[in-house]
Amino acid sequence: MKPLEFQGLTKRIESLEHQSRRWRRIGGGLLVLAVAVLAMGAAHAQDRLRTMPRYDRYARLRGEILGSYQSGALSVTWTDGGKAFEFSREGKRYRYDIAERRAVEIGSSGNPAPANPPFGNRFPPRGAFAGRGRQIGSTTSPDGQWRAFYRDRNLWLSKADGKDEIAVTTDGNEKTRIKYGTASWVYGEELGQTTAMWWSPDSKKIAFYRFDESQVRDYYITLNHLQVQNTLEVEPFPKPGTPNPVVDVLIYDLATKKTVTVDVRDGQPFDDAVVGHYVYNVQWSPDGR
Repeated sequence: MKPLEFQGLTKRIESLEHQSRRWRRIGGGLLVLAVAVLAMGAAHAQDRLRTMPRYDRYARLRGEILGSYQSGALSVTWTDGGKAFEFSREGKRYRYDIAERRAVEIGSSGNPAPANPPFGNRFPPRGAFAGRGRQIGSTTSPDGQWRAFYRDRNLWLSKADGKDEIAVTTDGNEKTRIKYGTASWVYGEELGQTTAMWWSPDSKKIAFYRFDESQVRDYYITLNHLQVQNTLEVEPFPKPGTPNPVVDVLIYDLATKKTVTVDVRDGQPFDDAVVGHYVYNVQWSPDGR
């Protein structure tokens, strides 16, 4: 190549590089402008949302929406060899005779009403709301003398007035990912299990969950998107093909202050196979045995 031709080629290359840098500057500026416009649009949309009709009422009631209804389904206990069944509704206990097609309210002279709510303790009592995917954090004994509650991943007891607190469990903590008196999101959201502690009918014992989530990976959820700053919630959540939490049911005896573990797997250790993942629909028999 002749020197003159080489010089011309060099100038053309420099010109192309200059144009490339110019377009990168313009493109970058347009990108920044587009992001700024989008951000302004999102902020404007959030501001407009607050001006929509009845937004103030929605903001006030949105925390109560999920608990605004009560299911009409019943959980029944068959009696008299299948000739009748008993059920609870609105705090009262009834016996329905199939032959007579009639329900009769039974009082203290008949079979006592179970201490736990209907539907196998899956749903909270009237007026109580655990929040989506959660469990009720406290429960009062049937005789009204004791209160069991969840705190710091452990189960606690106290007198009904809050005095004389007792830590029933102490090894529940965030580091080991063990917790008592509560359940995982899957139990609350998918299985409708909004209770995690259950008093015996005579108020002498309390059953409760133990969850070991040490092998369960975390799932990340962003919340409060309508606020200026959103928030992050971290939840142990098993995805398909990943380990499930190890679940047990324990019973604490108030008189002896001893805790026993219920055999929920027919004497076998936990096996993350097809059967044995879930332990739910927990309830005491009417006689407390």
